[in-house]
Amino acid sequence: MRTLILLVAAWAAEPAAPPVESPPPVPPWTGSSGYTMIHVATGSFVMGSPENEAGRNTDERRHDVRITRSFWLGQREVTQDLWIAVMGTTPFVKDYKGVPLVGSRLPAQSVSWFDAIRFCNALSARDGLEPAYVVNGDEVSWSSSARGYRLPTEAEWEYAARAGTDRAYTGARGSGGLCSVANVADATARRKWPMWTGAVPCNDGFLGPAPVGSLQPNPWGLFDMSGNVSEWVWDRYGPYADGPVDDPSGATTGSLHLARGGSWADNGTFNRVAHRKRHPPDFTDAFTGLRLARSE
Repeated sequence: MRTLILLVAAWAAEPAAPPVESPPPVPPWTGSSGYTMIHVATGSFVMGSPENEAGRNTDERRHDVRITRSFWLGQREVTQDLWIAVMGTTPFVKDYKGVPLVGSRLPAQSVSWFDAIRFCNALSARDGLEPAYVVNGDEVSWSSSARGYRLPTEAEWEYAARAGTDRAYTGARGSGGLCSVANVADATARRKWPMWTGAVPCNDGFLGPAPVGSLQPNPWGLFDMSGNVSEWVWDRYGPYADGPVDDPSGATTGSLHLARGGSWADNGTFNRVAHRKRHPPDFTDAFTGLRLARSE
């Protein structure tokens, strides 16, 4: 009996194992042109929307997606001043019904998918990075091993926008809280333009586009993932996979490309994380811009 007591005492006196520490976060990376990017680690998520989500479209079928390759994503949307510095052009729509749309820190807009591809390659050359795209007329191929700037895939975009949550909106539980994180068609816009139906019942402080990063970021530190301008992604539009998939990059054929994230003129339905806008690759409007990615 004495021996047993001594053994128990010795076991109880052993020091506890040190807690397992999480790896330190990867700091943001900024290219020589000043564009700052957030590191997005690998992981899994459910892409699409549940059938009971208000405003849901039938092309948002839920399915499991695994992101197996970490990547970098722009902390903010590309600004007009960066676009001008790189491209030397000012394609931007100047105003909307008297509301100014041009400013150095406002998001670039009225740029097509083809324009966005050319911008990615031009900024890569400017910053000494290997271009991600090979462009031959209207044919564009993506060199996945290149570390230059590129457009995120649709799955990468939604994964980063959700930021580990499963909400209808990035960084907000419902449309009423959307104005703290997104520049959308709000109550002020509805008063000015009564024809705008379905305006979000809050005020974000901006009638037109906002300087990038003006509102709160989502949980992963990314600004304007909903609202401000919709953002071109790499993918052609097509149906989602029937089952789980790793690193999807869109349909292999088709005439439409995707933009994600809603805009300053969109209501809650179109600012949902799962909403998919589709346009021809040469389409432009005052509500569509871009955010850049890089492969790691």
